[in-house]
Amino acid sequence: MKDLRAPKSVPLQSALCVAALVAALSAPSPSLAQPVGGAPEPSNAVVPADAGFVVDSGVLYRLSAGTRVAVALPDAVRALHVAGDRAYVALGELGAAVVRVSRADAKETVVVEKLVPVSHGEVTGFMVDGDNVWMQLSSTSAIRLHGESSAGPVTPVVALPAAEQGASQQTETDEQPAPELAPELSGIEILKVFDGQVLLNRGKNAGLRAGDRFKVIREEQLADEGGAFDGEREVAVLVVESLNASGARARVWRGDRVAMGDRVEPADRNTDPSLMYPRQLHGFVEAEIHIRPLLNVGTAGAGVLLDDHLTYFAEHYYLGLRNEPFGIGFSEGGTAFTQSTFGEGGYNSRPFAIGLAVGFTSVYGDLQEMFDITSSNDESGSADPWMEGEPELGPRTQDMQHAFALGQRVRLGAMDGLNLMVSNTLLFFPGGGETADGEEAEGGCIWGGTNAKLTIPLAQRADLFLEGGGGVMGYAYGAVGVFTWLNGNGGPGSLGLMASAGGAGVWGARTQENLRYGYKESEEIVVSGPMVSIGLRYRAALGDD
Repeated sequence: MKDLRAPKSVPLQSALCVAALVAALSAPSPSLAQPVGGAPEPSNAVVPADAGFVVDSGVLYRLSAGTRVAVALPDAVRALHVAGDRAYVALGELGAAVVRVSRADAKETVVVEKLVPVSHGEVTGFMVDGDNVWMQLSSTSAIRLHGESSAGPVTPVVALPAAEQGASQQTETDEQPAPELAPELSGIEILKVFDGQVLLNRGKNAGLRAGDRFKVIREEQLADEGGAFDGEREVAVLVVESLNASGARARVWRGDRVAMGDRVEPADRNTDPSLMYPRQLHGFVEAEIHIRPLLNVGTAGAGVLLDDHLTYFAEHYYLGLRNEPFGIGFSEGGTAFTQSTFGEGGYNSRPFAIGLAVGFTSVYGDLQEMFDITSSNDESGSADPWMEGEPELGPRTQDMQHAFALGQRVRLGAMDGLNLMVSNTLLFFPGGGETADGEEAEGGCIWGGTNAKLTIPLAQRADLFLEGGGGVMGYAYGAVGVFTWLNGNGGPGSLGLMASAGGAGVWGARTQENLRYGYKESEEIVVSGPMVSIGLRYRAALGDD
């Protein structure tokens, strides 16, 4: 016989796994036996609800009348086979248990009919042939390959890491099959849609857990030049947040909308719907107001700067009315006021939106100074001759002046995701009058102001935003804030709240005539300082999704 030897200082061992079939209830030939639900580790799988028993995290439960009752067993359940009112339970090293349902006087009792121990190995599953049930045993034994007998403990050799076991093996494990619909989830449906949430008709008894995700599929008719076709598309992702024995409440992902009749299917846990680029919502009207109160620094005074809009968002366009900005301030020096009102519209899509606006701008001050223009009735020396003893200065006056305004607006990024919104205002002057140099004024546009807002999603229902703007129209602001949906997920019926902190200001001008020398003096009025803001956003359904 060939002597297999190695240096004495390096003892070797080898493990050999042996599967044994031992009769648990009867002992016919095992040649026809078929495996049933074996697993080397405690099973988290469940069996169909109509089987009467379910395994959850190694615990056996009896299902009855919509409830489940734990069955006391001496160890974690490794595998389960149900036949009628009996459940055959694999308990690893402790053997197997036979659990029976007993009924008497309309009362149901679950009893452990017998415990079947094993002399070696572990019971990891069952095999059947006909009406016979067999225990499947798994054991590990060691055969001495080299060296002499020793009373010391045997130390297993660590197996190679998975990365070193071959590329072909790695390829097989990398390709994970798509999740299949468990029997308990068959027929899962949406019972109710409300406030960005849904109620599902399956709960704990069907194996659902908080954090489970589902995708929502909508069947629809697709028509084009090639004809009409039946199709379907994924319209939403659901995340289970709370549940009971027979139902669950799930959150609809931001930017998604579901309807009664949509189909629900399990989603892979690795599927992460995007916070930064969610699906586009449309078919709703959005109303928003953002108020920024401010306190004047220096002399006593206060003011407010606000934006508001009412906009309808369709799938490929938007239409609306917008005030941006509306500002007013009061101080000892007078009143500052600016306002721009627009009617707007443009193209709307998931990755961006772009549009134009027309309207008017009103200010307390001299808009003509923005164009370097002096009014034709504001000429030096045009006043009546000044007489000795008369006041040299006339009263201070403020006039409300107006200009035609053009607006540009662009959104880069998803509406409810990461996006940058920029709007520009141009003021138009038709020409005429004279400049300060006595020349005829030319008509044209000047820049009136620019506003920008960067929105960064933080969580399912919360965003961080950075905003700022200003211009020669008489306003400026800058702030950092947070927005959150108080109700809903951004779909119709959703109500959101925003708050920010920063600084803001509004300014204007007043004039005073020098009666002695016949010219007008302009004095700037500024109300500016720190501010905090609060705003509301509401969306209402208008049209079909």
